[in-house]
Amino acid sequence: MITVLKKTTKLLQTTALRKADTYVWIYAENPSEEELQRLVDLYGLELGHLNDALDPNEVPRLEKEDSSLYVFTRVPKESREGVCVTTPVLLILLKHVILVIAKDQEEFFERFLKRKTSYTTSKPITVFTALYTDFIAVYQSEIMKLNKKIGSISNKTDEIKNSDIIQLVAYENVLNELLNAAIQSNLILKSFSSIKGLFSTDEEKDLVEDVYLATGQLIELSKSSLLKVKNTSTAYSMILTNNLNIVIRFFTVFTIILTIPMIVTSIYGMNIPLPFAESKLTFPLMLVSIGIVCGILTIVFRKKNWL
Repeated sequence: MITVLKKTTKLLQTTALRKADTYVWIYAENPSEEELQRLVDLYGLELGHLNDALDPNEVPRLEKEDSSLYVFTRVPKESREGVCVTTPVLLILLKHVILVIAKDQEEFFERFLKRKTSYTTSKPITVFTALYTDFIAVYQSEIMKLNKKIGSISNKTDEIKNSDIIQLVAYENVLNELLNAAIQSNLILKSFSSIKGLFSTDEEKDLVEDVYLATGQLIELSKSSLLKVKNTSTAYSMILTNNLNIVIRFFTVFTIILTIPMIVTSIYGMNIPLPFAESKLTFPLMLVSIGIVCGILTIVFRKKNWL
Protein backbone atom coordinates (compact mmCIF):
# COMPACT_ATOMS: atom_id res chain seq x y z
CA MET A 1 0.00 0.00 0.00
CA ILE A 2 1.35 3.41 -1.01
CA THR A 3 0.20 6.65 0.59
CA VAL A 4 1.18 10.13 -0.48
CA LEU A 5 1.27 12.67 2.35
CA LYS A 6 1.55 16.41 1.98
CA LYS A 7 1.98 18.44 5.14
CA THR A 8 2.29 22.15 5.66
CA THR A 9 2.79 23.75 9.06
CA LYS A 10 -0.94 23.47 9.76
CA LEU A 11 -2.49 20.87 7.45
CA LEU A 12 -1.86 17.21 6.61
CA GLN A 13 -3.34 15.75 3.42
CA THR A 14 -3.19 12.15 2.20
CA THR A 15 -3.78 11.02 -1.37
CA ALA A 16 -3.04 8.07 -3.62
CA LEU A 17 0.02 7.84 -5.85
CA ARG A 18 -0.93 9.01 -9.35
CA LYS A 19 2.13 10.83 -10.69
CA ALA A 20 5.62 11.89 -9.70
CA ASP A 21 4.52 14.43 -7.10
CA THR A 22 7.04 16.74 -5.48
CA TYR A 23 7.20 18.26 -1.99
CA VAL A 24 5.48 15.16 -0.60
CA TRP A 25 6.21 12.26 1.71
CA ILE A 26 5.50 8.87 0.12
CA TYR A 27 4.95 6.02 2.55
CA ALA A 28 4.92 2.46 1.16
CA GLU A 29 3.97 -0.23 3.64
CA ASN A 30 4.55 -3.84 2.59
CA PRO A 31 4.45 -2.82 -1.09
CA SER A 32 3.88 -5.33 -3.88
CA GLU A 33 6.32 -5.82 -6.76
CA GLU A 34 4.07 -3.73 -9.00
CA GLU A 35 4.03 -0.87 -6.48
CA LEU A 36 7.81 -0.98 -6.13
CA GLN A 37 8.22 -0.93 -9.90
CA ARG A 38 5.91 2.06 -10.11
CA LEU A 39 8.05 3.98 -7.63
CA VAL A 40 11.13 3.06 -9.66
CA ASP A 41 9.54 4.31 -12.88
CA LEU A 42 8.24 7.56 -11.38
CA TYR A 43 11.29 8.58 -9.37
CA GLY A 44 14.17 6.71 -11.01
CA LEU A 45 15.00 4.63 -7.94
CA GLU A 46 17.15 1.51 -7.60
CA LEU A 47 14.84 -1.52 -7.43
CA GLY A 48 17.43 -3.63 -5.62
CA HIS A 49 17.54 -1.19 -2.69
CA LEU A 50 13.76 -1.16 -2.45
CA ASN A 51 13.68 -4.95 -2.28
CA ASP A 52 16.40 -4.88 0.40
CA ALA A 53 14.10 -2.79 2.59
CA LEU A 54 11.68 -5.74 2.75
CA ASP A 55 14.38 -8.15 3.93
CA PRO A 56 13.82 -8.75 7.69
CA ASN A 57 17.58 -9.21 8.19
CA GLU A 58 18.67 -6.00 6.46
CA VAL A 59 21.21 -4.02 8.50
CA PRO A 60 21.40 -0.21 8.84
CA ARG A 61 23.53 1.36 6.12
CA LEU A 62 23.82 4.38 3.84
CA GLU A 63 23.81 4.20 0.02
CA LYS A 64 24.06 7.02 -2.53
CA GLU A 65 22.92 6.53 -6.11
CA ASP A 66 23.11 9.63 -8.34
CA SER A 67 20.83 12.18 -6.65
CA SER A 68 19.08 9.60 -4.46
CA LEU A 69 20.17 8.93 -0.88
CA TYR A 70 19.11 5.58 0.67
CA VAL A 71 19.18 5.36 4.46
CA PHE A 72 18.49 1.89 5.88
CA THR A 73 17.65 1.74 9.57
CA ARG A 74 15.88 -0.56 12.02
CA VAL A 75 12.94 0.33 14.26
CA PRO A 76 11.89 -1.51 17.46
CA LYS A 77 8.60 -3.34 17.36
CA GLU A 78 6.87 -5.74 19.74
CA SER A 79 6.45 -9.21 18.26
CA ARG A 80 3.47 -11.49 18.73
CA GLU A 81 5.32 -13.24 21.55
CA GLY A 82 5.59 -9.92 23.41
CA VAL A 83 9.35 -9.65 22.78
CA CYS A 84 10.87 -6.47 21.37
CA VAL A 85 12.47 -6.96 17.94
CA THR A 86 13.74 -4.56 15.29
CA THR A 87 12.47 -4.41 11.72
CA PRO A 88 14.05 -2.65 8.72
CA VAL A 89 12.86 0.71 7.39
CA LEU A 90 14.24 2.47 4.32
CA LEU A 91 14.21 6.27 4.02
CA ILE A 92 14.95 7.66 0.56
CA LEU A 93 15.83 11.33 0.17
CA LEU A 94 15.38 13.00 -3.20
CA LYS A 95 15.63 16.72 -3.91
CA HIS A 96 11.97 17.50 -3.17
CA VAL A 97 10.61 14.15 -2.01
CA ILE A 98 11.12 11.72 0.83
CA LEU A 99 10.04 8.08 0.53
CA VAL A 100 9.69 5.56 3.35
CA ILE A 101 9.58 1.84 2.61
CA ALA A 102 8.62 -0.52 5.44
CA LYS A 103 7.69 -4.16 5.64
CA ASP A 104 5.26 -3.78 8.54
CA GLN A 105 5.20 -0.60 10.60
CA GLU A 106 1.57 0.53 10.42
CA GLU A 107 1.06 1.17 14.14
CA PHE A 108 4.27 3.16 14.45
CA PHE A 109 3.51 5.50 11.56
CA GLU A 110 -0.10 5.94 12.62
CA ARG A 111 1.12 7.12 16.01
CA PHE A 112 3.69 9.37 14.36
CA LEU A 113 1.11 11.08 12.13
CA LYS A 114 -1.16 11.76 15.12
CA ARG A 115 1.59 13.54 17.02
CA LYS A 116 2.14 17.26 16.72
CA THR A 117 5.60 16.91 15.23
CA SER A 118 7.25 19.90 13.57
CA TYR A 119 7.97 19.00 9.94
CA THR A 120 6.81 19.95 6.44
CA THR A 121 6.96 17.83 3.31
CA SER A 122 8.34 20.81 1.40
CA LYS A 123 11.58 20.16 3.31
CA PRO A 124 12.38 16.42 3.20
CA ILE A 125 15.17 16.82 5.77
CA THR A 126 12.64 17.93 8.40
CA VAL A 127 10.57 14.79 7.75
CA PHE A 128 13.72 12.69 7.97
CA THR A 129 14.83 14.19 11.30
CA ALA A 130 11.29 14.03 12.73
CA LEU A 131 11.05 10.33 11.86
CA TYR A 132 14.49 9.58 13.25
CA THR A 133 13.68 11.47 16.45
CA ASP A 134 10.60 9.32 16.84
CA PHE A 135 12.64 6.18 16.15
CA ILE A 136 14.96 7.16 18.99
CA ALA A 137 11.99 7.82 21.29
CA VAL A 138 10.69 4.31 20.57
CA TYR A 139 14.15 2.86 21.32
CA GLN A 140 14.28 4.72 24.62
CA SER A 141 10.77 3.59 25.54
CA GLU A 142 11.59 -0.06 24.87
CA ILE A 143 14.84 0.15 26.84
CA MET A 144 13.05 1.70 29.81
CA LYS A 145 10.48 -1.10 29.71
CA LEU A 146 13.30 -3.63 29.73
CA ASN A 147 14.96 -1.83 32.64
CA LYS A 148 11.78 -2.19 34.71
CA LYS A 149 11.54 -5.89 33.89
CA ILE A 150 15.21 -6.42 34.72
CA GLY A 151 14.77 -4.54 37.99
CA SER A 152 11.84 -6.73 39.03
CA ILE A 153 13.92 -9.86 38.39
CA SER A 154 17.02 -8.52 40.17
CA ASN A 155 14.98 -8.01 43.36
CA LYS A 156 14.11 -11.72 43.56
CA THR A 157 17.51 -12.92 44.74
CA ASP A 158 15.98 -15.05 47.51
CA GLU A 159 13.94 -17.14 45.11
CA ILE A 160 15.92 -17.54 41.92
CA LYS A 161 14.25 -19.69 39.28
CA ASN A 162 15.46 -21.10 35.99
CA SER A 163 12.78 -19.06 34.22
CA ASP A 164 14.33 -15.85 35.61
CA ILE A 165 17.74 -16.75 34.23
CA ILE A 166 16.24 -17.63 30.84
CA GLN A 167 14.39 -14.30 30.85
CA LEU A 168 17.58 -12.39 31.60
CA VAL A 169 19.30 -14.07 28.66
CA ALA A 170 16.38 -13.05 26.42
CA TYR A 171 16.59 -9.45 27.66
CA GLU A 172 20.32 -9.40 27.03
CA ASN A 173 19.78 -10.56 23.44
CA VAL A 174 17.19 -7.84 22.87
CA LEU A 175 19.46 -5.15 24.32
CA ASN A 176 22.35 -6.34 22.15
CA GLU A 177 20.13 -6.05 19.09
CA LEU A 178 19.00 -2.55 20.08
CA LEU A 179 22.57 -1.50 20.83
CA ASN A 180 23.89 -2.76 17.49
CA ALA A 181 21.12 -0.94 15.63
CA ALA A 182 21.81 2.27 17.58
CA ILE A 183 25.56 2.11 16.89
CA GLN A 184 25.03 1.53 13.17
CA SER A 185 22.46 4.35 12.99
CA ASN A 186 24.89 6.66 14.78
CA LEU A 187 27.59 5.92 12.19
CA ILE A 188 25.09 6.48 9.38
CA LEU A 189 24.06 9.88 10.75
CA LYS A 190 27.69 10.87 11.14
CA SER A 191 28.30 10.11 7.46
CA PHE A 192 24.96 11.67 6.56
CA SER A 193 25.81 15.02 8.14
CA SER A 194 29.07 15.24 6.18
CA ILE A 195 27.48 14.90 2.71
CA LYS A 196 28.09 18.08 0.74
CA GLY A 197 25.16 19.85 -0.90
CA LEU A 198 22.57 17.90 1.07
CA PHE A 199 21.47 20.74 3.35
CA SER A 200 19.94 23.91 2.01
CA THR A 201 20.17 25.73 5.35
CA ASP A 202 22.26 25.55 8.51
CA GLU A 203 19.06 24.79 10.42
CA GLU A 204 18.64 21.49 8.55
CA LYS A 205 22.23 20.54 9.31
CA ASP A 206 21.68 21.37 12.99
CA LEU A 207 18.60 19.12 13.04
CA VAL A 208 20.62 16.17 11.74
CA GLU A 209 23.42 16.85 14.22
CA ASP A 210 20.86 16.89 17.05
CA VAL A 211 19.59 13.48 15.95
CA TYR A 212 23.18 12.25 15.71
CA LEU A 213 23.83 13.35 19.32
CA ALA A 214 20.57 11.71 20.42
CA THR A 215 21.68 8.37 18.97
CA GLY A 216 24.93 8.74 20.91
CA GLN A 217 22.93 9.13 24.12
CA LEU A 218 20.85 6.12 23.10
CA ILE A 219 24.01 4.05 22.76
CA GLU A 220 25.07 4.99 26.29
CA LEU A 221 21.60 4.13 27.62
CA SER A 222 21.73 0.75 25.86
CA LYS A 223 25.19 0.02 27.26
CA SER A 224 24.05 0.97 30.77
CA SER A 225 21.04 -1.35 30.53
CA LEU A 226 23.18 -4.14 29.12
CA LEU A 227 25.63 -3.73 32.00
CA LYS A 228 22.73 -3.97 34.43
CA VAL A 229 21.65 -7.28 32.88
CA LYS A 230 25.19 -8.64 33.01
CA ASN A 231 25.62 -7.56 36.64
CA THR A 232 22.32 -9.20 37.57
CA SER A 233 23.31 -12.40 35.75
CA THR A 234 26.69 -12.37 37.50
CA ALA A 235 25.01 -11.86 40.87
CA TYR A 236 22.61 -14.73 40.15
CA SER A 237 25.52 -16.94 39.18
CA MET A 238 27.43 -16.11 42.38
CA ILE A 239 24.34 -16.69 44.55
CA LEU A 240 23.62 -20.05 42.92
CA THR A 241 27.26 -21.08 43.27
CA ASN A 242 27.30 -20.03 46.91
CA ASN A 243 24.06 -21.91 47.62
CA LEU A 244 25.51 -25.00 45.97
CA ASN A 245 28.68 -24.69 48.06
CA ILE A 246 26.60 -24.44 51.23
CA VAL A 247 24.69 -27.61 50.35
CA ILE A 248 27.87 -29.50 49.43
CA ARG A 249 29.60 -28.33 52.62
CA PHE A 250 26.63 -29.38 54.77
CA PHE A 251 26.52 -32.88 53.34
CA THR A 252 30.32 -33.18 53.56
CA VAL A 253 30.26 -32.27 57.27
CA PHE A 254 27.27 -34.53 57.85
CA THR A 255 29.15 -37.39 56.17
CA ILE A 256 32.23 -36.80 58.36
CA ILE A 257 30.12 -36.86 61.53
CA LEU A 258 28.38 -40.08 60.50
CA THR A 259 31.70 -41.69 59.54
CA ILE A 260 32.76 -42.01 63.22
CA PRO A 261 29.85 -44.26 64.35
CA MET A 262 30.06 -46.19 61.07
CA ILE A 263 33.73 -47.03 61.72
CA VAL A 264 33.11 -48.12 65.30
CA THR A 265 30.01 -50.19 64.53
CA SER A 266 31.66 -51.80 61.53
CA ILE A 267 34.64 -52.87 63.68
CA TYR A 268 32.46 -54.36 66.42
CA GLY A 269 30.29 -55.99 63.79
CA MET A 270 33.15 -58.25 62.66
CA ASN A 271 32.93 -61.92 63.58
CA ILE A 272 36.30 -62.04 65.43
CA PRO A 273 37.35 -61.68 69.10
CA LEU A 274 37.43 -57.98 70.10
CA PRO A 275 38.37 -56.17 73.33
CA PHE A 276 35.47 -55.84 75.79
CA ALA A 277 33.22 -57.74 73.39
CA GLU A 278 31.87 -59.90 76.23
CA SER A 279 31.20 -57.02 78.61
CA LYS A 280 27.63 -55.84 79.13
CA LEU A 281 28.87 -52.23 79.37
CA THR A 282 30.52 -52.20 75.93
CA PHE A 283 27.43 -51.24 73.97
CA PRO A 284 26.26 -48.31 76.17
CA LEU A 285 29.85 -47.05 76.47
CA MET A 286 30.21 -47.26 72.73
CA LEU A 287 27.03 -45.23 72.23
CA VAL A 288 28.15 -42.60 74.73
CA SER A 289 31.61 -42.37 73.16
CA ILE A 290 30.11 -42.01 69.67
CA GLY A 291 27.73 -39.34 70.96
CA ILE A 292 30.55 -37.38 72.61
CA VAL A 293 32.78 -37.53 69.51
CA CYS A 294 29.91 -36.53 67.19
CA GLY A 295 28.94 -33.73 69.55
CA ILE A 296 32.49 -32.38 69.66
CA LEU A 297 32.72 -32.48 65.85
CA THR A 298 29.36 -30.72 65.56
CA ILE A 299 30.50 -27.93 67.91
CA VAL A 300 33.78 -27.52 66.02
CA PHE A 301 32.06 -27.36 62.64
CA ARG A 302 29.47 -24.87 63.90
CA LYS A 303 32.19 -22.59 65.26
CA LYS A 304 33.81 -22.66 61.84
CA ASN A 305 30.42 -21.84 60.25
CA TRP A 306 30.45 -25.09 58.31
CA LEU A 307 27.02 -25.99 59.64
